[in-house]
Amino acid sequence: MPITLDQYATLAHINIRKEGPGDEKHLMVDLKLQMKTDSDILLEFDPALRGMLFREGEVRFPKMAPIKWAGEMRHMELEIAGVEFLDVTLRKFQFEPIAIVGQEFVDLSFLATFAPGGSETAILAEQVGEETAIKVRAGPELDLAPKEGDVAAAARKLREQLVEDGASMIITTPEGRSVTLGGQDDLYPKAVDAVKASGRVSITHLQRELRIGYNRAARLMEQMEQNGVVTAMDASGQRDLVA
Repeated sequence: MPITLDQYATLAHINIRKEGPGDEKHLMVDLKLQMKTDSDILLEFDPALRGMLFREGEVRFPKMAPIKWAGEMRHMELEIAGVEFLDVTLRKFQFEPIAIVGQEFVDLSFLATFAPGGSETAILAEQVGEETAIKVRAGPELDLAPKEGDVAAAARKLREQLVEDGASMIITTPEGRSVTLGGQDDLYPKAVDAVKASGRVSITHLQRELRIGYNRAARLMEQMEQNGVVTAMDASGQRDLVA
């Protein structure tokens, strides 16, 4: 279950790297965030975890090393230092139980991995070692479970997810008719308008304007390049709007 946080945390470390094949490498960052939070957060990982770590307001095993949780939470949204990041993966969770005057707390740390913009990397670097306000919440998810027979809504969500992933699917009905889901991204016209209106040809700008993840924004940018709306990347990794 994705966690939800709205509190202060310390940005303990930042790792900046490149990821991707060949000439398609893009910038990625790993942020290590640390915070003290209420033990209720443990219920979002496993209902039995709090009972294992605490007993009547006391730490059950004071000499036990911090616990590591190997799962990942993908497609999250993170706001830090007033900047919002989409399509964030949270991983390498670690919990250390703390009891203060009968109250149960947890020292929580984890890595947040995502693709930033150039200026955003500098903003984050300035926050290293500082305590800053953060917000963590789940991003848009695919939910195929139809409610009250709403099959059309489930199919619409499936199509949106296929488009976001750059994929398509052919479904054959019992009557033998074929229906194709996916294909061209419905956000393409809005992406073109956003680039032309601002003159900013960047994947990060598309993420902000359209509130989408990095991969989808990158595919929209590639489509605009193929259609002659923007230029290919130059040696410095920049693109320009075609006049």
